[in-house]
Amino acid sequence: MFSPEEKERYSRQILLDSFGEDGQVKLKQAAVLVVGAGGLACPAMTYLVAAGIGHIGIMDDDTVERSNLQRQTLYSTNDIGRKKVNAAAGRLRALNPNVRVSEYDFVLSTENALDLIAQFDIVIDGTDNLAARYLINDACALLKKPWVYGSVYKFEGQVALFNFPLSDNLRSADYRSLFPEPPPASSLATCNEVGVVGVVPGLIGLLQATECIKYLTNETPAINSKLICFDALNLSFESFELLSNSSDKGSRPLTATEFHQKDYMEYCQSKTDGSCEINTEQFESIIKDRDFEIIDIREAHEFSTFSVFKTRHLPYSSINIEQFRSNGHNKIVFICRRGIRSKLLIEKLKSENVNGVFFSLIDGAEGWNRLRDSNFFEKGHVKFSEGVDFLPENLSTTKRQ
Repeated sequence: MFSPEEKERYSRQILLDSFGEDGQVKLKQAAVLVVGAGGLACPAMTYLVAAGIGHIGIMDDDTVERSNLQRQTLYSTNDIGRKKVNAAAGRLRALNPNVRVSEYDFVLSTENALDLIAQFDIVIDGTDNLAARYLINDACALLKKPWVYGSVYKFEGQVALFNFPLSDNLRSADYRSLFPEPPPASSLATCNEVGVVGVVPGLIGLLQATECIKYLTNETPAINSKLICFDALNLSFESFELLSNSSDKGSRPLTATEFHQKDYMEYCQSKTDGSCEINTEQFESIIKDRDFEIIDIREAHEFSTFSVFKTRHLPYSSINIEQFRSNGHNKIVFICRRGIRSKLLIEKLKSENVNGVFFSLIDGAEGWNRLRDSNFFEKGHVKFSEGVDFLPENLSTTKRQ
């Protein structure tokens, strides 16, 4: 089963009493799909390949950016502009040529998810948005496949193993046990919006790889039906028990036909409060109104897109609410990278009773640019990196442990 080179390579694992050569065989026969090739995926893939996983699939349609290098450790400065799947695959093959590495240079969608995930034993989540996670969750539920969830936010991270088989007909908690329906998008943020300490996705990605290996070698996963939350500032872990017998699974599709018909981007966006949002057509009309001011609240390092219109730059990190109160009458359109921070700012202005008419450009500067690419809008397609979902205010489906 193993060549002399492989036996030497994996010797420290094979020495483990509870692992042995049988465990190594199970890893060699296993196939893992990693959705997203960002900060979570890089450490997870590195250690899975080093451990001797037989087949690993990498899915991402993104390219390497300089801002990725602080946490996405599979890439170097020379990789900037390269496709992530190509750069990552090259590093992983060099690390362990015994592992089969498949590259999927496209996004996960309702059209391809079931066929693709069916080829793998387990899925690792390296995404950054609700639509991707609900899509992965629902596909894995239909296929009875487990998946390892991970997310990061500033100095914090979360990890969980979902849809773990408890018996022939019973599975553990899944993502909808935590969030039966999408929370408001304005309550969520990605590391692209608010930042993250690079070591946090490193740690969470390693935990994802650990639980994956334990599952594949028949070791009992420590986080089965639990959500683990990590705080780097306090160097603390908290565990929340997820109830797997909850009948509230939201609007999860129950058949492949229902799954193929579901638009996950629309599904997640429909849960948001869009009263302050305007689309691009409305925005083009508003910019002709000289009474409206356009304020770009992105940070300086984000200025690779959207410089068509005359705007005032006011970085989100430096905003003081009082400066809007002193203006008297405000008519403002706020623009950020993806439309998240602009909505958060408007909600804060409203909560502080600041008078004015405030709008947020849907999907922000990136959305504006994408509208000029007709190939972008394909039903069900989502984009990934790494990101976070906050715990609900009331853990109605969880129990603090």
